[in-house]
Amino acid sequence: MKDYNLIIKSNTEIAQKVFRMKLQSQEKLPQFLGGQFLHLEVPNRILRRPLGILKIDNNIIDIVYAVVGEGTFELSQLKERTTLKAMLPLGNGFILPQSYKRVALLGGGLGTVPLLPVINTYNDIEFYSYMGFRSKDNVILYDEFYQHSKHTVYATEDGSFGGKGYALDYLKKDMSSIKFDAVLICGPIPMMKAVQKADLKVPVFVSLEERMGCGVGACLVCYENISQYLRNRI
Repeated sequence: MKDYNLIIKSNTEIAQKVFRMKLQSQEKLPQFLGGQFLHLEVPNRILRRPLGILKIDNNIIDIVYAVVGEGTFELSQLKERTTLKAMLPLGNGFILPQSYKRVALLGGGLGTVPLLPVINTYNDIEFYSYMGFRSKDNVILYDEFYQHSKHTVYATEDGSFGGKGYALDYLKKDMSSIKFDAVLICGPIPMMKAVQKADLKVPVFVSLEERMGCGVGACLVCYENISQYLRNRI
């Protein structure tokens, strides 16, 4: 990992209170795995924000974030040419065996972001993508998943975009005819609770989205969050 100076090239709202930010480094950025993230500086804030990495192309990095508090609101107001520091890449990312041939991706809301780059990491695997959102106002990255997946299902709770209901239900239906080697999940806690109850009978890899202070495990905030997660048997 390393701290980089990144210059904002664009900062655009792509869904309701969801922004895609493109940043440029003066030096070549490292390779990363889907599921890894950066720890991004926010002006006038002590703590940085952990945000999933969507794409890295030489010295350009793309991230997607939602405005959920004062810090992310300030990020959404930043203009082009603003310089921010970011430590990256952090986290383990999804590491898949070479024997896997078909993998299902199950994402909810912003949890779709860390899953998309997994497809580009493993060119020999067929990916089937199941993404869920509250409504069409929250939908992101549809074109990207549709283009790069063997099969793509988008579902919204109110049926305003794609299928009506939950993405997990569409995945379970397809599992009766498609033999998946594993399911990769990133999304809100209710989705992960539902997956546990579903007992999918295949290996399940989960990316946990939690707040953190330092981004490198030193402050133990993430440890405490994960410990609570396990205590609650989600």
